[in-house]
Amino acid sequence: MNRMERTLVNSSTETQLCTYCGTTLWMCINICSVSATLIGNSLTISAILFSKKLNSVISNYFVFSLAVSDLLVGVSIPYHMCFYIMADFGKSESNCLFRFVLTAFACATSICNLFFIATDRYIAIIYPLHYSRFMTKRIAVILIIIGWLASFSIAAIPIVWNDWREGVKCDVINILPNNYLKFILTPVFVLIWIMMFILYARICKEASGHAKRIRGSSNIQSSLTLKDTKSFQVKI
Repeated sequence: MNRMERTLVNSSTETQLCTYCGTTLWMCINICSVSATLIGNSLTISAILFSKKLNSVISNYFVFSLAVSDLLVGVSIPYHMCFYIMADFGKSESNCLFRFVLTAFACATSICNLFFIATDRYIAIIYPLHYSRFMTKRIAVILIIIGWLASFSIAAIPIVWNDWREGVKCDVINILPNNYLKFILTPVFVLIWIMMFILYARICKEASGHAKRIRGSSNIQSSLTLKDTKSFQVKI
């Protein structure tokens, strides 16, 4: 099956699966999603910016960056809605390419920030005595900048490497090259999620060990207290 045949098949499939696009229910769901995303992340950003206690905590730097990236995700939803509301909106090359660049950039920055949060928690729990040496404000800012630049570099690739042609429907299958999806986007996202899973698995293991040690010390303390009580009763 050549690319033109796959394009026709995917277009007909999308038409069948997206019969609800543009309906009142579809509009309400998207508006509610955008509102919740914008309000929630705006409150998070405001709280960190205007609270001295919150903005002095290094881990909140990553939370702030995550809120900004999630805010960008919320902004991208209305842009996606334009392709279903306005019939000619997707016929422009710039509009079509920006659709995928914006989405990839927003999602990539969110995932990078989640990974940085996991790394920050890993250091704080596994190496609590060395946290202030490993994670400083300068290092946190550098990591955030690197994450945003790397995300933009990956997301901006479709600007120069794409399959856009006049008259082609603006969707993922028709516009983004298969090699870009298979050998760049997918491996990067899978690798980051695997690393996050490993970090959180290690955090859970360490936290479980801490809980067992605390219960063990509590049991020993209770036993010592009970022995002291019995000794006191015998002396009386």
